[in-house]
Amino acid sequence: MNYKKLLVFFITFILIFYFALIFQVKLKDCEFGDSGLMFLQTLQFLESSPKTIAFDYKALDIDTEMNFLPFQQPFIAIIQNKAYIDFPPYFPILNSFFFQILGDKGLYIWSFLGLFGTVLLFTKILLETQIPTWISFLTILLFSFGSSLPIYNLFYHEYPIAIFFSSLSFYFFLNKINKKNFTFSFWFGFFSGLSLFFRLELVFVFVSLGLAEVLFQKESLKQKVFFVVYTAVGFIIPFSLLLALNQVLHFHPLGLRYVLNFSYPAHLALKRSEILFGLFSSKTRGVFFQTPYMFFPFFILLFIWKKENFLTEKKLSFSIVLSLLLISFLAPNDGAHFAPRYFFGLYIPTLFFIASFFSKLEVFSSFLRKIFYLVLILSSLVSILFWKKNLKWTLHMQKEVKKFTQTLEENTQEIIVFYDYAYPLNSINLYPKRKYLVAEGEEKLKNLLELFIQKKVTQFEFIFNPVLQKPNLKVFEEMGFQTKEKYKDSHMAIFHCKI
Repeated sequence: MNYKKLLVFFITFILIFYFALIFQVKLKDCEFGDSGLMFLQTLQFLESSPKTIAFDYKALDIDTEMNFLPFQQPFIAIIQNKAYIDFPPYFPILNSFFFQILGDKGLYIWSFLGLFGTVLLFTKILLETQIPTWISFLTILLFSFGSSLPIYNLFYHEYPIAIFFSSLSFYFFLNKINKKNFTFSFWFGFFSGLSLFFRLELVFVFVSLGLAEVLFQKESLKQKVFFVVYTAVGFIIPFSLLLALNQVLHFHPLGLRYVLNFSYPAHLALKRSEILFGLFSSKTRGVFFQTPYMFFPFFILLFIWKKENFLTEKKLSFSIVLSLLLISFLAPNDGAHFAPRYFFGLYIPTLFFIASFFSKLEVFSSFLRKIFYLVLILSSLVSILFWKKNLKWTLHMQKEVKKFTQTLEENTQEIIVFYDYAYPLNSINLYPKRKYLVAEGEEKLKNLLELFIQKKVTQFEFIFNPVLQKPNLKVFEEMGFQTKEKYKDSHMAIFHCKI
């Protein structure tokens, strides 16, 4: 049997599967959370000039001092009296062209191309390093159906593009190792810097890889200096552009969101033990819980440390372990998503490490080989089960958000007042058609009603969770507003209010 043809067929199946998921199965107009805010950034970029990517606060004519913004930190920031969605604008800008031409589906063109490029590039890496075909099958399978990373293509999110550039960086890193050409060091640095336009935490992966090369590679001091210089020059070019664009586009460091996260009070209140538990062991997003094969570099390092023919594996194992530790102790939170996203930059290096290690398994005893195979099979099965669970959750959430947004649109008019910040994040597709304000707590609600009287706002909708929240509706009566229930279920109550 021609295994390479079978591998081509398998890769084609993966790409067709995700193409169908993204462009056929995924529901339209159901963006929420981070992806919803980036969707708003895209809309606002198209409606403004590139130098004014400010948040389009629809209720600014009412709330001129922006005391009742529909989003709070870490999603929005006020800088020089302007509100900004607190995400780097480069991904939304990049997608705006296709969105203008193709509408909703145009938002996912670059993401799919990122996935397409990553799968092909990973396959190229495996073939060029002469990894046995069966191992190539397994590692490509684990990347595609044993990690939550490809599922992010169903969200309007920058990870697929960031991981493509980081995979390119890893490809040139391996080429530098195998071909001893310092030109590859330049491109390793260049694509490392380019990926930071989209995900800043990837810098920990690149620093760890570079440090492993300096420490473990058996080269002269002069050659190691050349590696550092070529890599630094390649890195500085895109990174300097990133810093410059931060100032040119909006005069503040939105492009460095990962760093900005450290200044938010909610993140400062988190204990490092809580963050570590979330990153590693949480059922929701723990990296070892969802993808236990990520523990392999720790486990295998014990067996290869003193072996001569495992130099590349030692470098990768060291860099992966160091990256995990750096991210763990420098992460501002636990990722706050359904997947271990801060570690996404380590999936390709880890899977290549596993592939490379298993291609040299003959040097170990029969007993150890059986142990390694057993651990790999069990961790792979768990990872695939979690991929299925996360995909099911994603599709379910999109249906819920779609239903919620439609209910909201059918039962509201121009102005909506929410009693908490969760609802605006889950109904972002309706935002361009409505004026959203949030008044959290009785005191803020009174202040908003006073503002409405001052601005002569005569009617609006008030929305809260009837199970979790019990707002004092007498406040409206005291301020001269009549209230009438329009809709109610276990998740949402809508009251029409008017003077």
